[in-house]
Amino acid sequence: MGMDKEGMKNRGRIYGVIGDPIEHSVSPAMFNAVFREVGLWDSIYAAIRVASGELPQFVRTLRLLPFGGINVTIPHKVSIMRYLDSLDESAEEVGAVNTVHVADDGLVGYNTDMLAVMRVLKPFKLAGGKAVVLGCGGAARAAAIALRELSIHKQTFVGRSKKRMREMLRFATSRGIDVEIISFQDSKLNNILEKSRVIINATPVGMYPNVKSTPIDSSLIPQGAIVFDMVYNPEETILLRSAKRKRAHTVGGLAMLVAQAEEAYHIWFGKRAPRDIMMRAARSELRRFRK
Repeated sequence: MGMDKEGMKNRGRIYGVIGDPIEHSVSPAMFNAVFREVGLWDSIYAAIRVASGELPQFVRTLRLLPFGGINVTIPHKVSIMRYLDSLDESAEEVGAVNTVHVADDGLVGYNTDMLAVMRVLKPFKLAGGKAVVLGCGGAARAAAIALRELSIHKQTFVGRSKKRMREMLRFATSRGIDVEIISFQDSKLNNILEKSRVIINATPVGMYPNVKSTPIDSSLIPQGAIVFDMVYNPEETILLRSAKRKRAHTVGGLAMLVAQAEEAYHIWFGKRAPRDIMMRAARSELRRFRK
């Protein structure tokens, strides 16, 4: 397959995903499958474990080595912003970064999570309903903006860290969202969930290897609600299994993962990635964790 001008420019580059933990990621399988398909044989995508205290040093490395871009996951989506040269409108609005482009004029931060959340939830026609988001981190911020764009303005966020809960309150209020912040121990949680149209898990609870964990008890899931779990490994979490038993509509995190990866690829290469190849590679890699 012949290479276009943009493809030639990106030859011999390093791409990757940073986080801690990172061993569960299937992003390398997805992107490397696409690189092989389009002929980027001398480029590679890797999972790179970066602890919180190592982030400044990693960003310096990002500037020195031939990186083309990175994806950013827990716990760096908010903290990486201060080390970048500029932010796209998407990152400014969400207040978190999950994609970095190593451009000619420096490191540019984007947020493709918000567009991915919108894509997977748009078919449900949520306008006017109420939402509960489990978590108060970077993924929860993306969910907040996506829900606002889908005309859900009454949103409740459930957190554990008082600091993050205060930050989420400031963030959501400044974005015009009618918000309530409660803790997982709050007695109001059950009543709020009962009245919610959509429940989103924006925490890592239930993620491999802790696959037997769930962020809320199955008894709290209302019948007929839409339950969206951002966790993609495993593809069907305990939360989603419980939701199906309660006759709720379920959306897994793999759809969101592929959607945000497509957007990241477009940022880096100026063209759309073959979605079917990404999805097949991700599912194949997920089977490895079930062995």
